[in-house]
Amino acid sequence: MKSKNKSKMMKNNFYSVLMMVILMISCTDTNTINLKMTDINGLKEKALVFSNGQKVGEIADISFVNGKYLNVLLELEKDFKIPVGSEVSLISTDIMGTRAISIELSENNIYYNSLDTLLCVDKSTTKLDTIIMKIDSAIEEILDSVPTKLIKKP
Repeated sequence: MKSKNKSKMMKNNFYSVLMMVILMISCTDTNTINLKMTDINGLKEKALVFSNGQKVGEIADISFVNGKYLNVLLELEKDFKIPVGSEVSLISTDIMGTRAISIELSENNIYYNSLDTLLCVDKSTTKLDTIIMKIDSAIEEILDSVPTKLIKKP
Protein backbone atom coordinates (compact mmCIF):
# COMPACT_ATOMS: atom_id res chain seq x y z
CA MET A 1 0.00 0.00 0.00
CA LYS A 2 2.79 2.38 0.93
CA SER A 3 4.63 1.67 -2.31
CA LYS A 4 1.50 2.43 -4.41
CA ASN A 5 1.06 5.79 -2.65
CA LYS A 6 4.74 6.59 -3.09
CA SER A 7 4.59 5.64 -6.77
CA LYS A 8 1.46 7.72 -7.28
CA MET A 9 3.02 10.68 -5.49
CA MET A 10 6.19 10.46 -7.61
CA LYS A 11 4.07 10.30 -10.77
CA ASN A 12 2.13 13.41 -9.67
CA ASN A 13 5.38 15.24 -8.90
CA PHE A 14 6.79 14.31 -12.30
CA TYR A 15 3.68 15.60 -14.08
CA SER A 16 3.75 18.79 -12.03
CA VAL A 17 7.36 19.48 -12.99
CA LEU A 18 6.62 18.61 -16.62
CA MET A 19 3.67 21.03 -16.69
CA MET A 20 5.81 23.80 -15.17
CA VAL A 21 8.48 23.28 -17.84
CA ILE A 22 5.88 23.33 -20.62
CA LEU A 23 4.34 26.47 -19.15
CA MET A 24 7.73 28.19 -18.92
CA ILE A 25 8.57 27.30 -22.52
CA SER A 26 5.19 28.44 -23.84
CA CYS A 27 5.39 31.75 -21.97
CA THR A 28 8.76 32.78 -23.36
CA ASP A 29 8.67 35.75 -25.66
CA THR A 30 11.54 34.56 -27.84
CA ASN A 31 12.21 32.11 -30.64
CA THR A 32 15.53 30.31 -30.09
CA ILE A 33 17.78 29.24 -32.99
CA ASN A 34 21.23 27.61 -32.90
CA LEU A 35 24.00 28.63 -35.28
CA LYS A 36 26.90 26.34 -36.09
CA MET A 37 30.09 28.33 -36.74
CA THR A 38 33.77 27.47 -37.13
CA ASP A 39 35.00 30.97 -36.19
CA ILE A 40 33.11 33.77 -34.47
CA ASN A 41 35.70 36.47 -35.31
CA GLY A 42 34.97 38.67 -32.29
CA LEU A 43 31.23 38.00 -32.01
CA LYS A 44 30.12 38.38 -28.37
CA GLU A 45 27.10 37.56 -26.25
CA LYS A 46 24.42 40.27 -26.42
CA ALA A 47 25.52 41.16 -29.98
CA LEU A 48 22.59 42.10 -32.19
CA VAL A 49 20.79 40.04 -34.84
CA PHE A 50 19.41 41.93 -37.85
CA SER A 51 17.10 41.17 -40.74
CA ASN A 52 16.41 43.77 -43.44
CA GLY A 53 18.06 46.42 -41.25
CA GLN A 54 15.75 45.75 -38.30
CA LYS A 55 16.87 44.33 -34.96
CA VAL A 56 15.14 40.96 -34.52
CA GLY A 57 17.11 39.53 -31.59
CA GLU A 58 20.45 39.07 -29.90
CA ILE A 59 23.12 36.48 -29.09
CA ALA A 60 22.18 34.67 -25.86
CA ASP A 61 25.12 32.26 -25.55
CA ILE A 62 28.29 31.10 -27.30
CA SER A 63 29.70 27.67 -26.50
CA PHE A 64 32.44 25.42 -27.87
CA VAL A 65 31.16 21.98 -29.01
CA ASN A 66 33.43 18.92 -29.03
CA GLY A 67 36.46 21.04 -29.86
CA LYS A 68 35.21 21.23 -33.46
CA TYR A 69 32.85 24.16 -33.79
CA LEU A 70 31.04 26.91 -31.91
CA ASN A 71 27.35 26.91 -31.15
CA VAL A 72 25.83 30.39 -31.08
CA LEU A 73 22.40 30.61 -29.48
CA LEU A 74 20.13 33.31 -30.94
CA GLU A 75 17.13 34.64 -29.06
CA LEU A 76 14.82 36.11 -31.67
CA GLU A 77 11.51 37.92 -31.31
CA LYS A 78 8.76 35.34 -30.88
CA ASP A 79 6.90 36.31 -34.07
CA PHE A 80 10.06 36.40 -36.20
CA LYS A 81 10.26 33.22 -38.29
CA ILE A 82 13.15 32.20 -40.52
CA PRO A 83 12.15 30.62 -43.85
CA VAL A 84 14.09 27.53 -44.91
CA GLY A 85 16.87 28.55 -47.30
CA SER A 86 17.54 31.90 -45.64
CA GLU A 87 21.17 32.98 -45.40
CA VAL A 88 22.62 33.68 -41.96
CA SER A 89 25.92 35.55 -41.92
CA LEU A 90 28.40 37.21 -39.59
CA ILE A 91 28.84 40.90 -40.45
CA SER A 92 30.72 43.96 -39.23
CA THR A 93 28.36 46.76 -38.23
CA ASP A 94 30.89 49.56 -38.05
CA ILE A 95 34.47 50.54 -38.83
CA MET A 96 35.57 49.43 -35.36
CA GLY A 97 34.74 45.82 -36.26
CA THR A 98 31.67 45.35 -34.05
CA ARG A 99 30.18 42.00 -35.05
CA ALA A 100 26.53 41.09 -35.53
CA ILE A 101 24.44 38.43 -37.24
CA SER A 102 22.47 39.22 -40.38
CA ILE A 103 19.61 37.08 -41.66
CA GLU A 104 18.64 37.40 -45.33
CA LEU A 105 15.19 35.84 -45.60
CA SER A 106 14.34 33.50 -48.46
CA GLU A 107 10.97 33.44 -50.22
CA ASN A 108 10.18 29.95 -48.87
CA ASN A 109 6.86 29.32 -47.07
CA ILE A 110 8.37 26.60 -44.86
CA TYR A 111 9.99 27.87 -41.66
CA TYR A 112 12.64 26.63 -39.25
CA ASN A 113 11.40 25.60 -35.82
CA SER A 114 12.67 26.89 -32.50
CA LEU A 115 15.94 25.14 -31.50
CA ASP A 116 16.81 24.20 -35.11
CA THR A 117 20.49 24.53 -36.07
CA LEU A 118 21.60 26.64 -39.05
CA LEU A 119 25.03 27.22 -40.59
CA CYS A 120 26.50 30.72 -40.52
CA VAL A 121 28.79 32.28 -43.13
CA ASP A 122 31.34 34.99 -42.30
CA LYS A 123 30.50 37.74 -44.80
CA SER A 124 32.75 40.31 -43.15
CA THR A 125 35.82 38.34 -44.27
CA THR A 126 34.41 37.91 -47.76
CA LYS A 127 33.80 41.66 -48.12
CA LEU A 128 37.29 42.43 -46.81
CA ASP A 129 38.84 40.02 -49.31
CA THR A 130 36.89 41.72 -52.11
CA ILE A 131 38.09 45.16 -51.01
CA ILE A 132 41.71 43.96 -50.81
CA MET A 133 41.49 42.50 -54.33
CA LYS A 134 40.09 45.81 -55.66
CA ILE A 135 42.86 47.80 -53.94
CA ASP A 136 45.50 45.39 -55.27
CA SER A 137 44.09 45.73 -58.78
CA ALA A 138 44.04 49.55 -58.53
CA ILE A 139 47.67 49.63 -57.32
CA GLU A 140 48.73 47.41 -60.24
CA GLU A 141 46.96 49.74 -62.71
CA ILE A 142 48.68 52.77 -61.19
CA LEU A 143 52.07 51.10 -61.29
CA ASP A 144 51.51 49.98 -64.88
CA SER A 145 50.65 53.54 -65.94
CA VAL A 146 53.81 55.04 -64.42
CA PRO A 147 56.82 54.94 -66.76
CA THR A 148 59.43 52.51 -65.48
CA LYS A 149 62.10 55.23 -65.68
CA LEU A 150 60.36 57.11 -62.84
CA ILE A 151 60.35 54.11 -60.52
CA LYS A 152 63.52 54.02 -58.46
CA LYS A 153 65.06 50.66 -57.86
CA PRO A 154 66.51 49.97 -54.41
